[in-house]
Amino acid sequence: MAFHTWGGAGHDSECDVTINPDGSVEAKIGSQDLGTGTRTTIGIVIAETLGLPLEAVKVELGKNSYPMSGPSGGSTTIGGVSVSSRFAATEALNALLAVVALGDRRGLRATTRELDVFDADDRRWLLGRHVRQGRFNAGQKLNAAFTAAFAVLLAVSGVLLWLGERDTRFRLDSTIVLHDVVAYLSVALLAGHLYLAVIHPSTRHALRGMTVGTVREDWAREHHAKWPTDAQ
Repeated sequence: MAFHTWGGAGHDSECDVTINPDGSVEAKIGSQDLGTGTRTTIGIVIAETLGLPLEAVKVELGKNSYPMSGPSGGSTTIGGVSVSSRFAATEALNALLAVVALGDRRGLRATTRELDVFDADDRRWLLGRHVRQGRFNAGQKLNAAFTAAFAVLLAVSGVLLWLGERDTRFRLDSTIVLHDVVAYLSVALLAGHLYLAVIHPSTRHALRGMTVGTVREDWAREHHAKWPTDAQ
């Protein structure tokens, strides 16, 4: 009778999983694939965790800048990278669900700050001069300001009209005029926005940023030259 055991176990490993706006996923881990299917295994674990097809997951290995993972070994590698990949994918999914439930408050604050700043280049842009613009050009900043102002005016005038039907003290002669004028201006603003986003050849690529979350880098450098620099 013979008896033998082998003390192999999954080694320590860390993994970084990123869910991109277009639904694709990137995983970075400092392991190696010596032809034993390590890359494929990591992709399968992450795809199964997130409910995605395997081709939606891009696995990057073998750089010192990636999260630490132990050396390759027949009885240790798969056990190590599978655990870290599973944990990283679960954390990424939980973070995405938190953003959906609570909103990306940090991103919203950053966007608000960008929209709120009107610098010298923005003023020159409005005068028709060709100047570098950031993530939002002066026209987009004005559009955001007008949209917010019109939303407030419509809400306030709408509430006054509603109250006026129930209490004559809230019936103001100018309320319905204000409500109608702001409504017409809002329609005109929306029409112009749709024209630039859907029809105008030089700006309609921006619609991809609204729907998918990304734009081509060459387009961004042409129309928002400050933005790629800021992003770097």
